[in-house]
Amino acid sequence: MNQDAPARQPLPDDVQPRPDQLATGGTPDSDTGSAPVHSFTPRFHHSTPSIPDHELLRCIGGGSYGEVWLARNVLGDYRAVKVIYRDRFEHDRPYDREFEGIQKFEPISRLHESQVDILHVGRNDGAGYFYYVMELADDAAESPKSETRNPKEAPSTNDKKPSSNETLRASEFGIPSTFGIRNSDLYIPHTLKLDLYRRGRLSADECIRIGLALTTALEHLHGHGLVHRDVKPSNIIFVGGVPKLADIGLVASMDATMSFVGTSGFLPPEGPGTPQADIYSLGKVLYEMSMGRDRQEFPKLPANLAEFDDPPCLLELNAVILKACHRDPRQRYQSSQAMAADLAVLQSGKSVRRQRSMKRRLVLGTKVLLLALTALGLVVIGGYLLRGSRHSLASQHKRVENPEVASLCKLGRFHYCTISEEGYAKAMECFNKALEIDPNSVEAYASIADLCNVASPSRFLTPKEAEAKLRWARDKLLAIDSRLAEGHAVQGCISHVYDWNPYAAEKECRLALELNPELLKAHVWYGRYLLVSGKFDEARQEFKKAQQLDPTRYGLAVYIGLPSFFSHDYDGAIELFKKAIEVVPSLDWAYQMIGRANEEKGDYSAAIEAFQKAELVQNGKPEVVSQKYDELRAAYEKSGQDGYWRKSLEIELAAQSDWPWLHALDIAAIYARLDDKEEAFAWLNKAFLEKSYYHLWLNVDPRWDNIRSDPRFVAMLKRMGLDIAAGRRARLLVEAP
Repeated sequence: MNQDAPARQPLPDDVQPRPDQLATGGTPDSDTGSAPVHSFTPRFHHSTPSIPDHELLRCIGGGSYGEVWLARNVLGDYRAVKVIYRDRFEHDRPYDREFEGIQKFEPISRLHESQVDILHVGRNDGAGYFYYVMELADDAAESPKSETRNPKEAPSTNDKKPSSNETLRASEFGIPSTFGIRNSDLYIPHTLKLDLYRRGRLSADECIRIGLALTTALEHLHGHGLVHRDVKPSNIIFVGGVPKLADIGLVASMDATMSFVGTSGFLPPEGPGTPQADIYSLGKVLYEMSMGRDRQEFPKLPANLAEFDDPPCLLELNAVILKACHRDPRQRYQSSQAMAADLAVLQSGKSVRRQRSMKRRLVLGTKVLLLALTALGLVVIGGYLLRGSRHSLASQHKRVENPEVASLCKLGRFHYCTISEEGYAKAMECFNKALEIDPNSVEAYASIADLCNVASPSRFLTPKEAEAKLRWARDKLLAIDSRLAEGHAVQGCISHVYDWNPYAAEKECRLALELNPELLKAHVWYGRYLLVSGKFDEARQEFKKAQQLDPTRYGLAVYIGLPSFFSHDYDGAIELFKKAIEVVPSLDWAYQMIGRANEEKGDYSAAIEAFQKAELVQNGKPEVVSQKYDELRAAYEKSGQDGYWRKSLEIELAAQSDWPWLHALDIAAIYARLDDKEEAFAWLNKAFLEKSYYHLWLNVDPRWDNIRSDPRFVAMLKRMGLDIAAGRRARLLVEAP
C-alpha cells in the first residue's frame, strides 16, 4: 500500500462490497474501501442460467437485479455474463427499461477503447431473464501457482503460461495486468477499486492518464445521447491494462424517465441522469484515486500532502477535481471534452491554474479594451472594417476562375464520375490542361484532390500515388492562399487517411467549413471522419448537407446509408442504398454495400445477387461474372455459411494480384470470419503497407467484430490514431502552440 495515503479501514461484514463491484456489471449499492471478497454465493434461488455457446463456471458477483458469471465460450475464451431476472422487479417497465438500455449501448460499446465491449445480448422470457456477454476484466490474482489449478479445468487459448520474466504485462497506463486466466477458480477481476484497496492511492500521473481515458469514454457515451449514472471505482475495470467504464446496466437515454439511482457520495446534489452528473461522479473518483481519501471527505486534502512525492501536480489535479465536483452544475465543466482538455494540459506539463488565471486577466483586459475602442469612436472601427472588406474582395477576385478553366474542371469531374480507368485518365487530362492555362487554378488543384479520393484504390491510382498527389495539391492550394478552405479540407483528408491523426483531421475540416460553409468536399471529408469515429448521426447530417449542395454527386447517397450500416441497422441501410441506385443506376458501390448488409444479416443468397449486379454495372464480362457467382451459390447451397466464406476466400485470393492493397483487407476479413486469426492478422499487416480510407473502417466495420478484442487488433487501431492514447497524443500535437 502507498505509504503516503491513509489506510482504508475494513467495515463490518454486513456492508462488505460485493464481488460484482470488483468486476464488470456492478449494481448501485454502497462502494466502500473494505477488502475485496474472492468468492461469491448467488443471492437468488434460481437454477443456473442457460447461455448459448457458453459454459458458466461460477458466479463471481451479484446485485439487486441479477448475477455476474465467469463463463467460457466454445472457443475456450473467458467472458463475463450478466443475468438480469424479471422477478427482481415489481413491474415490467423497469425491467424492460434495463433491457432497452443494453440494446442502445450494445452497438456503440465496441467503438471506444474505454467502454466495456458487449459481445452478445440475449433474452429468455420463458425462464424470466435477459443476459449480456461482456469482455472479461484482467485477472488481478497475485501470481497463483500452477499446482493450484483445478485438474478438471480444460486448457484454453487464453491459458498461456508466461515466462518467468513476463508474468505481468505493463499497460501504457502504468498498471500491470494479465491477459489470461491461469486458474478460473482463483480469478479476481482487476478493478480500480481493487487497486485503491491494495495501494491506497495512485500517482498523479496515473490519475491523469486514467482520467483522460474515462473522460473520452464519457464524451463518447454522451455523444450518443446516453448517460452512465453510476461512475465509481468498482465500475471501472481494466482489460488489457486499459481502463474501461463497466456496469452498463444503468446506462440510459438522457431523456428517459428514470428512478433515482447511483451510489451515495458519487451523486451530485441535483441527482443522476445528466452528462454533468457523470462528470461530477468522475471527479469524485479522481479525488479518491489521487488523495487516498473517501469521497465523503471531499474536498479535504490529506494532512500530510506535503510528504507525498508529487504535491505540485496533485494541487493542479485538485483544481480539475474541484471544477468537476462543483455543487452548482453551471460552474462545472460543461462537457466531458472540456474536462479532458484540462487533463491534457496537465499531462503536457502545463498549469491549469495558471491558464485559468491568465484567462480571467484576459477577460478583464478585453472589457477594458472594448471600452477604449468605444471611446475612440466609430471612425476607427469603420476604417478597420473598410480595410477588411477590401482584403476580402481582393481574395474573392483572386479566386475567380478563367471560363475555359472552369469548363475543363467541370468536364473532368464528369469523366471521373464514370468510375472507370478510362474516365479517371480523361479527368486527369482535363485538370492538367486547366493548370496549363492557369497555374493558380484553385478549382483544378481541388478537383485533382477530389479525384485522388474517388479513384484510389484502383489500377489507375494506387494509395501511395494518391497520397503523393494529395500532398502536392495541398501545398499548391495553401501557397495560393493560406486561408483557402479547399487547402484546409485537403489537409484534413491527409491527416485522417494518411497521417492517421484524427484530431488534426477534425480541426482542419472544421476550419475549412468555417472558411466556406458551402464547400461540398469539406462536408464529405468531415462526415467521413465522424463516421469512423462512431458519431453516426452527426456524420449523416454532414453527408445530407453535401447532398443538398450537389444531389448528383457520385456516392453521396451511399454515404448517407453508411451510418445505418455501421450501427447495425442493416434493413435501414439497404433501403438507403436502394435509393442511391434510383439516383444513379450504375452505382456499383451501392450494390456492394447491399451485399455487405445482407452478409451481416446472414442472407447470403441476397448478398450473392447484389455482388453480381455490382460487377455487371462495372462492365464486367457477363459470362465470367455469371460463372463466378454460380460457383459461389453452389458452395453456399452445399456447405452453408462455411462454404460461402471459403469460396469467397478462394475468389479473393485469385483476384488479389490485381489490387493487393484492396483485396488484402477483404482476405483478412474473411479469415476473421473463419476464425483463423493468424492468417487474418498476416493479411491485415499486408494491407497496412499501403493506406486507404477503407483502413479506417476497422474502427466501426462489423466484419472485424470477431477479432476486435484481440490485443493485436487494438494495437492496429492505435497505429491509426483510433485509440485513446494515440488520439490523445495527436490532440496535444494539434493544440501545441
